[in-house]
Amino acid sequence: MGKFSTRDIVITITAPSKELIIKDLHIDIEIIKTLSATPNIANITVFGLAKYSRDFLSSIYDDQDSQYNVKISIDNNNLYQGDLVNIQSMFNVGTWETSLFANEGYNAFRKKAKIETKKGETREDILETMFGTLADTGLNEFDIQSLKDNCGKKSILKRITYDGNIIENIKNLIRDCLPDADLFIDDGKLNILPKNKTLNKNTILTNFLAPPELNEKGCKAIMQTNSDVQIGATVELRAKSFNQSFGNLTTNRANKARFSGEGTYKIIEIAHTFDNFTEAVSKTEITGTFLR
Repeated sequence: MGKFSTRDIVITITAPSKELIIKDLHIDIEIIKTLSATPNIANITVFGLAKYSRDFLSSIYDDQDSQYNVKISIDNNNLYQGDLVNIQSMFNVGTWETSLFANEGYNAFRKKAKIETKKGETREDILETMFGTLADTGLNEFDIQSLKDNCGKKSILKRITYDGNIIENIKNLIRDCLPDADLFIDDGKLNILPKNKTLNKNTILTNFLAPPELNEKGCKAIMQTNSDVQIGATVELRAKSFNQSFGNLTTNRANKARFSGEGTYKIIEIAHTFDNFTEAVSKTEITGTFLR
């Protein structure tokens, strides 16, 4: 057991009317969450998985949709939940090595449907109809407050038919009133978040594995596994020292807060990496953009 690592790793895989819990085996995990247009991913490697468990995972698709859900927890803290989209097992150096690839929102990002709107309907009405078609993909919440605050009540002047990928149609619908916004899925919720806005959550970080790195755009910080940080939310860094990498200061004119690390950052990416069989530190790395 590593001195600084949390080793209580549990992987819960559920399918219609059955469940598989993986624990007490050698497990290696990488989780990446981002505000970009790509879903959050988890790469899982399990060593020594029994044959009945490998057989359980042998059929993950039904009509090309994933029927298996993966939940990852470490030390009783949930870090990830998503659709299982690929599995590969191979016998390597005397043991079975099983690789699992999970993708949060896999079924939602692939969902297609045909929706016909009526003249006079608002964007909010149309979005609610589109969200209804995603109900069977595992999404249970939708945060469209930013759209409601901008043009949610604006009506459509003519009858429109939306046909094809639902997520792409949602992006097209909001583009004219929120042209600079991120649409992402996290913790089972679809969020529409303008790039100059943040989620209503702030985390103060004080313990780091290395001095945080500061640059023109924002920061990077590495700490022991942290389940409180969230993409789209904010963090405040409070460290004794920082690694600074600024370019041309005449052009960039970085203010005092940027040099000292003070201020608030919007999290745009989170990476969790950990295992339960080496001395490697179980860690979380965040990337943030400077706000104020």
